[in-house]
Amino acid sequence: MVEPLRRLASIPPDSLALGRCTETATDLHTCSMATTIRVSEELRDRINLHAGEQGLTAAGLIERLLDAYDRRRRMEVVGRAFRGADEDYWRDFHDWDVALDDGLRDA
Repeated sequence: MVEPLRRLASIPPDSLALGRCTETATDLHTCSMATTIRVSEELRDRINLHAGEQGLTAAGLIERLLDAYDRRRRMEVVGRAFRGADEDYWRDFHDWDVALDDGLRDA
C-alpha cells in the first residue's frame, strides 16, 4: 500500500486538482474525471494509432496535441508583438544584448 501512495505523491498536484488525466495519473487509476466525446470511427482510429505509436493513451495524445497547439498560439502572439515593436524597443534590445555580451559572465 505504501508504494502506490508514493507514486500518487509524485503526480503533479495541478494535474489532479484540475482533473487532468496525465499518463501517470491514468496508469494509477487516479484520473477522477472522464467523459466521452463523439468522434468519427476514422478519427478514433487515427488517435489510437498515433497514441499507440508514442506509447500514450488516447487522452494523453490529445492532451499533448492541445498543449502543443496552445504553445503555438502563445508563440504567435509573441511573434506579432516582436514584429510590431518600434525602433525604441529594438534600440533598447540591442543595448541590453551588447551589455550582456561584455564577457563578464565567464568571470
